Amino acid sequence: MVDINVNKYFKTFFLSHETSSCPFIPQVVSFVKKTESLLEHENLEIIVSSRYGKRVLTNLKFNNFKLITPDDFIEMVDYNPITRILMVIGDQTPGYDAPLHWMILHAKKEISIVVKIKTDEINEKFLRDTPMVETKNNEDILELTKKILFKLRNTSNLLIKNMGILLTGKTINEVEKTIMDYFLNKNIT
Repeated sequence: MVDINVNKYFKTFFLSHETSSCPFIPQVVSFVKKTESLLEHENLEIIVSSRYGKRVLTNLKFNNFKLITPDDFIEMVDYNPITRILMVIGDQTPGYDAPLHWMILHAKKEISIVVKIKTDEINEKFLRDTPMVETKNNEDILELTKKILFKLRNTSNLLIKNMGILLTGKTINEVEKTIMDYFLNKNIT
């Protein structure tokens, strides 16, 4: 029997409750811990999604990055934006960002990593010259994705109003370098 979880944005079908065995997990764990130690902000949220064949590996929302384990990840096997059904392997329901990341990674083959960073402090200070996407309360995820994909034609980094910073790249090292450049060169703490 398939477990189903419904929220107002999408339905999650759990194909399996197994822990992901994706070989990228150690690299993503290292990236999340390094990013968290660099930013050191309260209420920090870091969501990393990585293409893994036809699947997408993503971490779940949590507070203590020092304790991150493979159990804090799910694999998104498929997503249908029309029916809003997300099929996953893992034990927990992904956040609002999961379908957004899925659609970005499947629409733009040159992107392999999507990272969302959110803290209240960064949203106001960070990336003053970076393009911004406006969001509306309860905006349809498909409409938001269209706006983001339109902006990603000319840039790899966006500020999404009220959601955080979206960074994309071909590799996790590329995104890590972008974060290091912005935070070390802009003196934002």
